[in-house]
Amino acid sequence: MKEPESPRFLASGQWVDQDEEEPKRPVAGLGRRRDRKARTQRSWEEMFALHDEILHRWSAYELDPARLIDYPLMTDLREPVTADMIRAMRRATRLRPDGASGHRRPASDSEYGQAVHAFEEAFLLAEAEAKRVKRGHFSEQEQQRLQTARQLLNVATDESSSPAERQGAYQQLRRAVDGLVAIPDTALAALEARNELRRHAADIRPTAGRPRGAGNSNPEGTGGPA
Repeated sequence: MKEPESPRFLASGQWVDQDEEEPKRPVAGLGRRRDRKARTQRSWEEMFALHDEILHRWSAYELDPARLIDYPLMTDLREPVTADMIRAMRRATRLRPDGASGHRRPASDSEYGQAVHAFEEAFLLAEAEAKRVKRGHFSEQEQQRLQTARQLLNVATDESSSPAERQGAYQQLRRAVDGLVAIPDTALAALEARNELRRHAADIRPTAGRPRGAGNSNPEGTGGPA
């Protein structure tokens, strides 16, 4: 009886029979490279999503006058935590690449990924400090002005207020926060636009439900058929 051929020792450390087919290394290697490439691209997409989420949370303060009045520290660049947050935000934005494809390393290992995490940390620190302090770093007189501004904002956004009341409150609001809270012009413009839409709606509402031809109907007993 013919003895079986001696097994062969592969470089990988495995014993195989000579008749056994060797693993197809090029194909397996190609699959691993594709998986690694997909994971790398996914890491960049997730980093972009995290960056966008922090920017969205920041804009909720920047564009909402109520939040800015309640938590003025979030836009006060005299505060170190706020200044640090703005610097971190600008750096992450400056380093952000155009897309998620074509990168050799995961996003967390990149300068951009580190900048995004630094921005997230700076934002959370500033937000926590703003909620802790609220208006406490203002003088008593300044806090009273901010309280007045908050009441004026409530009137300006209250549907039950008349158009004249809302417009007057909006104009006084600008003066009340002047020098205390930096409310962006975009936020105030949006508030003014909402007030303008409400005024326009109030102007057309009295005639909206009037039947067609109601203004031309004849009083009873005049001009009608006998």
